[in-house]
Amino acid sequence: MITLKKIETKDEEKKALKLYKTAFPKEEQKPWKLLLKKQKEGLYNLSIAVDEENNFYGLAFTIKNNNVILLDFLAIQPEFRGQGIGSKILKLLQENKNKEEKIVIEIEDTTSATAMNLLERIKRKDFYIKNNMVDNKYKISLFNCPFEILSFGGSVSFEEYFKVLELLYGNKKASKYVKFLG
Repeated sequence: MITLKKIETKDEEKKALKLYKTAFPKEEQKPWKLLLKKQKEGLYNLSIAVDEENNFYGLAFTIKNNNVILLDFLAIQPEFRGQGIGSKILKLLQENKNKEEKIVIEIEDTTSATAMNLLERIKRKDFYIKNNMVDNKYKISLFNCPFEILSFGGSVSFEEYFKVLELLYGNKKASKYVKFLG
């Protein structure tokens, strides 16, 4: 059975960092030291997906403000992709949230006909929709990259989403890095 647990050891951190660096484009990665610092402050949650023998399957990084939880990063080890692990992690997150809480995610824009990985983006969106996420029908620019916003547990306004990022970056930097596109 797969569970989520906070990173506790240097070995777990090393495995998570390796997957983080290989699973996400460099321009989408947040500084690792910032994530570790925010976790120590209790603002960020670096979790890994493991089984009873502590075998490493993937990661789920979240940050929460009030009743909004941003699933900032979700990645599965390459050898376990396509086996339902991502769906299991999403289900765990959905089951472990409070009734009033909503989970929000950012996905790369699926309407850009010029995107080199458009089919991959559409497949990713279909995965989240299949796992009970809904399209919030607005886009944001994050570090000059367009993203769509999906959520579980109810719609999340741009203002609610933005307040989560303020915890991570502070108001001034969040205002610089995040823009509402409509």
